[in-house]
Amino acid sequence: MESANADVFYFSGSGNSLVVARDIAKELDGNLIPIPSIMDKTTIETDAEVIGIVFPVYYADFGGIPLIISRFVNKLKNLSSKYIFAVCTHAGGPRRTIENFDELLKLSGGCLAGGFTVKMSVPFSTGIKIKRALFHREINAKEAIAKDFEEQQELYEAWEEKLEVISNYVSNRAEGRLETTGALVKIISAPFLPLSKLMFTSRYRKLAEVSSEESEDASNLTFDYLVQHADKSFQANDRCTGCGICKRLCPVDNIEIVNNRPEWQHHCETCYACYYWCPQDAIHGEIVAYNKKYHHPDVSLSDMLKQNE
Repeated sequence: MESANADVFYFSGSGNSLVVARDIAKELDGNLIPIPSIMDKTTIETDAEVIGIVFPVYYADFGGIPLIISRFVNKLKNLSSKYIFAVCTHAGGPRRTIENFDELLKLSGGCLAGGFTVKMSVPFSTGIKIKRALFHREINAKEAIAKDFEEQQELYEAWEEKLEVISNYVSNRAEGRLETTGALVKIISAPFLPLSKLMFTSRYRKLAEVSSEESEDASNLTFDYLVQHADKSFQANDRCTGCGICKRLCPVDNIEIVNNRPEWQHHCETCYACYYWCPQDAIHGEIVAYNKKYHHPDVSLSDMLKQNE
């Protein structure tokens, strides 16, 4: 890796984390490094004194850290003398993601000097999701996206302000700021956490097509297993041209093109890059039923393809 003031590593599916990482790297005069591009290495080291790690929050009730980020941190070496900061992007409710990341980093010999959360997208409302879950009402995605347009623009503007906060914090080598869900929210949400986890497990058993026999074997129903096998509900409709962009986009090489159609290989990261960026809008499925087909407007398809190079 080319020596610089900082190495900013990132992982992104929608482009949100790419924008955040790219902006930070520019402010710090640092290298921008896509994490999927270096995951074939046994160990990962850097000469930079400052390390930034940017990633989206996935499954906040289960820790919030994407599986690929956990694997990446496990490969990092010689961290004891590094100044390390992290930024997680989210659509609301990052919970303890930053705290959990700090704990994960310590297992690799590092320490988080600063951890930040940045809301970058507006999800479907809870009401819309409940109506679909309980009453099977179709979600009018275009209507919801149009309705949320102004709020989405406000988030982009808020990021510009947060960028200055983060860059100043890192430039000054400040320490001790770990942004997380407030204590009051933790107390209020705690009673609902077991129900939330139960609902997740039930839904992902269906997505992963877990049989009754498999259900009896608890070892097959780990969180990682359910997430990685949930891709069984992905489908490609008649608009699919077999162009292979989904395969090229996938950060974990989880898609093969067979008979001119994508086939998911069941080690999915659930980043949904294939769904967000398909040029023919051909990818769908129950796995993305509650996700807007969204990507950051300042990121191009070619930007995303570079993540795996």
